[in-house]
Amino acid sequence: MSDGFFTLYGDSAPHNWLPDWLTALGARLTSPGAEQLVALIDFDGDRHLVDLSTFHRSLADEELNRTFQTWLSESDDMIVTARRVSDQLYSVTCYLDGLDAAEIDAATRAATERVTRSPAEVVALVVDRRGATADFDWDTYVIRPGVVAAAPDLLIMRDDSGRSAASLGGEWRRDDPAPGLARFNRPA
Repeated sequence: MSDGFFTLYGDSAPHNWLPDWLTALGARLTSPGAEQLVALIDFDGDRHLVDLSTFHRSLADEELNRTFQTWLSESDDMIVTARRVSDQLYSVTCYLDGLDAAEIDAATRAATERVTRSPAEVVALVVDRRGATADFDWDTYVIRPGVVAAAPDLLIMRDDSGRSAASLGGEWRRDDPAPGLARFNRPA
């Protein structure tokens, strides 16, 4: 089984909100022992330390596909990937395997609070603490909902996209957590 994750999908470019949101969550962008440097992670998994202005510019790149490391403590890290999925859709995935249970709760709560505070910018939120759906193509599902093999712990989508998700085997709650959104919780 894969590690847990959550993915926020939205139509607002991550460089407009992501650094501030991560900081409000309690994550440090800069690497311990390398003050003012952010660890970018390339496709081979190698870390490259860059200054904060280079990091911010990389988030504004038109071809956005950037993975980086954040820190919730000196030893607990959270890997984050920000991507441009299509012309008007961005995703931010936070991988939860470097966090303890309390940090996972705080991070997923912060993601849900982002949805509640900025519902007009949100297309979907997928929370899968166990990673059971990590291999599922959530990008395609968010663009064009269809059948899901396994349900995540939490799925919030704009009402217009959530209607065809009845295959999840549960109830959608309309206008939850905010008007225009629908929430699905995995049946217990």
